Amino acid sequence: MTYILIVEDDVDSAEILSHHLNQHLALPIEHVANGYEVLRMVKNNPPDLIFMDVNLPDDDGRVICNQIKNRLGDNAPKIIVMTAAHNDAQNIVARQMGADDFIGKPLRMNRVIKKAKHYLVAKQDNSA
Repeated sequence: MTYILIVEDDVDSAEILSHHLNQHLALPIEHVANGYEVLRMVKNNPPDLIFMDVNLPDDDGRVICNQIKNRLGDNAPKIIVMTAAHNDAQNIVARQMGADDFIGKPLRMNRVIKKAKHYLVAKQDNSA
């Protein structure tokens, strides 16, 4: 099943992101608030794309990203890391931990939608 997973402990931020993604992509969207839940969901039913907050209550989103990429290898979903601390050093660390992309907060929804479309189309092209 094609769907997007939002990993964000701030419920309001997750709802806003979910609303905009749903409005532009018309795909199912799931939301979890911590690292444990995302690992469980990815194991049982991997999404096609994950928007991962860095600052989660139980772990660093970059560590979770690394665990997902290590467990699923080539079958891992694309992961876009989100953080308020957006600078080149954070971007490099996120990519070293397996993130496919990086986006700073506050989120600019036009960039979020553009990135989501890019990765979902690329996945479809690779599946064909």
